[in-house]
Amino acid sequence: MQRRFARFVLAPAAIAAGALAAGCVGEEPAPVATHGDAADAGGPDAIERFLGTWSTSKATQTLSDCAAAGKQTDISITLNVTRGTTSDILATNTLAPSCVLQANVRGDTATLVAEQTCTATFPTGVDTYTYAGTSTFKLVSADGTQAVMELNATITNAPSGATCTFQEIAPYEKK
Repeated sequence: MQRRFARFVLAPAAIAAGALAAGCVGEEPAPVATHGDAADAGGPDAIERFLGTWSTSKATQTLSDCAAAGKQTDISITLNVTRGTTSDILATNTLAPSCVLQANVRGDTATLVAEQTCTATFPTGVDTYTYAGTSTFKLVSADGTQAVMELNATITNAPSGATCTFQEIAPYEKK
């Protein structure tokens, strides 16, 4: 489900859970950062724990610092996490399946590679999401079946040039 506040759209996948390849072509983006070796990442088992299908029906998205400020709650998202080649993992979601997020794993936390972008096109303009390196997907249960995602991004609209701060927080469960 998407909601549009003024010229901005709140679509968890379009930004957060799944979109970070320039152009959003659904393929792994060109290298933007290198990831550490398996020892730095907590070993192959640490990465393996993130792989698979995750779901939530309790995502909350908030737009702030702009005229389109607002909040949307109880958003359902399915997140698919696979192994990456230029980053430890890649995430795509059902709301923006053509967007890919790259993240690197350290222990129980996967942190998005900073400055990834994704666009959402509408009849009246284009919203570009630029994700911060503070965005994380953190395992929160001992068995690795529960996690919390926090996505932070700046949304810029063309042609208006308006910007908003975007945040998505969601508890996930591994299927």
